[in-house]
Amino acid sequence: MDAAQQRTYPTLWLDTQRQAAMQQQQQAASSDSSKTPPSASTVHPSSEERPSFGAGRLILVAEDNPDLLALLLHFLKRMGFRTLSANNTEQALAHLQHTLTHPAPETTPALLLSDMIMPQGGGLFLLSWVEQHLPSLPVAFMSGYMDEYTARSAAEIPCLSKPFSSKELEIFLRRIFAGLPPSIEAPQPPQPPPSNEKT
Repeated sequence: MDAAQQRTYPTLWLDTQRQAAMQQQQQAASSDSSKTPPSASTVHPSSEERPSFGAGRLILVAEDNPDLLALLLHFLKRMGFRTLSANNTEQALAHLQHTLTHPAPETTPALLLSDMIMPQGGGLFLLSWVEQHLPSLPVAFMSGYMDEYTARSAAEIPCLSKPFSSKELEIFLRRIFAGLPPSIEAPQPPQPPPSNEKT
């Protein structure tokens, strides 16, 4: 054995021992885990293993502006949602009726996200139908403007003000699925101008 081998031998030996010890620990851990499952607090999946926020939930999006609808679908798919789209109230109603007559986990929406103002009835019409036929389906609105009647009628429904960013949409949806009040304020009905009369 030359001098170079004498110098490197201890390092190689230590590395071999470390590897053997690690293998023993891994074997012991695997045998222990087969006896008692690890607690949730000790499991830390990598970011690649963690499910996306949407987690494959299906959202029915009703929006009559085609550009905004395309953007919404893009945002939602990036968050991990599956989507159904409707360009108007009639198409949204057709999707809902199909859910009612052909219930299945993979085709049942987890949320109806509807524009408030659309031809053929809009968000309030869809809300009324859902409350009567699919009362377990959550409903949320998007709107850039509400008159006083609409604001009163939708007072208890989460509403996202237009325009909004993808981050605002994500916050809005996270709070809905967590059962929390949305943090994004709904559009307010127009207020009469202040009177200049002195009291």
